[in-house]
Parts: sequence; structure tokens; C-alpha cells
Amino acid sequence: MPSTLGELRPYAAVIFSDVPAFQLTQRQMRLLETYVHDLGRGFMMLGGPNSYGVGGYYKTPVEEILPVKMDLEDKTRFPTVAVVMALDKSCSMGGGAGSKLGMAKEAAILSTDLLEDRDELGVIGFDGASTWIVPLQPLTNKASIRNTIGSIRSGGGTDIYPALSASITALQKSDASLKHVILLSDGMTSPADFKNLLTKARQNDITTTALTFGTDADRATMQNFATWGGGKYYLVTDPTTIPAIFTREIMLAS
Repeated sequence: MPSTLGELRPYAAVIFSDVPAFQLTQRQMRLLETYVHDLGRGFMMLGGPNSYGVGGYYKTPVEEILPVKMDLEDKTRFPTVAVVMALDKSCSMGGGAGSKLGMAKEAAILSTDLLEDRDELGVIGFDGASTWIVPLQPLTNKASIRNTIGSIRSGGGTDIYPALSASITALQKSDASLKHVILLSDGMTSPADFKNLLTKARQNDITTTALTFGTDADRATMQNFATWGGGKYYLVTDPTTIPAIFTREIMLAS
């Protein structure tokens, strides 16, 4: 995908065939919006398992140029969903708006739009210790939950196991039909019996997806978490793609 308008100008149209949003930068998506709106050129998105809502295009510039919405209006027949987001808030995650933690907070806030009031959301932050930011609860007060998520601050080391264990324990007590953990970390953690924890959770219909960052991340460990947990593994090179991955995961879960 070109990254300048000059590179796109010679083309009459752009076609996306099963391309997920997290493979594009925010700059590329905004460029595509300009290409359609200002140059009057064409854009087509073909359906598929990585397209539209489940491709992570909810509330992106690409959604703005398409004649369809990325979320369903009527979810009354959907099963109830319980999701816990386990967010690494150690020093390496940073704290500013464009940092890894900043984009993770934005993603968590955006995800509340995709869940119904009857669904449940929990957010647990961890560095050297784990703390419930938002205890697992129905989304009956989304405004309060969003404000609380926005207050997360970074600091400390990294210990993933207590946060994962607490997330799974909370989900075991939930009556929701579908239960899912989204873990976001660089994977640098103290050793523990993660395999036993995650495989037992999977046997109890609790799945785990793992997102990790860049060249310094422990990719093998995070990929193992997703394999043992029966979820998906994402390697993130651009923090701005985190919201697209989170919205994709919420839609896939529901």
C-alpha cells in the first residue's frame, strides 16, 4: 500500500481483498480517505475473514469512505460476552498519548462501544504486580468505565502470571456464554507455569489472545500464550494499529 498521495494518484481505484486494518498504518488509511474524497477515485473492499468489522475497521478512516457500517445494529440474538483485557503498564510501555500504553488505553475505550450493556468487561493492569483497573462487570455504565481506563499510568517491571491468573479466575465466575482474555505485553516476564494455566482455562472455554511489540519483544513466549490459550497471536510493529486489533478481537469474540 503506497504511503503518499503522489504514489496513489496514477491509479483509478484501490481494491482490498481480505486485508486486515492492522496491516495498515493510520497514515495509509487517512491517505486512502483523501484519495477517495478529494481525488474522487474508487475504493472497493471484498468480504472475507479479515474484512470489514472483523478486519478491525471499526471507527477508522476506511469506514468513513465505505457505504456500510462496521458494527451490527441489532445484537439482541448474540450470545453474551465477557472479556478481560490484561494490559502491561510497565515502564517499557510508555505513558503518553502515542505510546504503546496510550494506544492500548484508546483501544480498550473503543472496545466498550462494541459490547452491549449485558456483556461484561474487565481491565487489569500489571507491572511487577497486578491491579484491577475495572473489575469484571456488565457494561451498564460505559462512561465511568471509559474514564477509569483513561486513568491508567505506567511504571515498574513486568510479571504477567498474576494478571493472567486473576483474569481467568474472574471469567470462571462469569455466567457469560463466551469468555476471552486479551493480553498485551512485550512478553518479558518472570518464569511460571503458563502452559498449565492457559490450557486448563481453554478446557473451561476461556480463550486467550496475545499481542506483543517490536524487535525487543519475547515473541516466542507470547506466541506460546496464544497457542496454549486457543486465541490469536499478533506482532505489533506500529502502536497505532492496536485499536484495530482490539476491535477485531471483540468482534470475533461476539
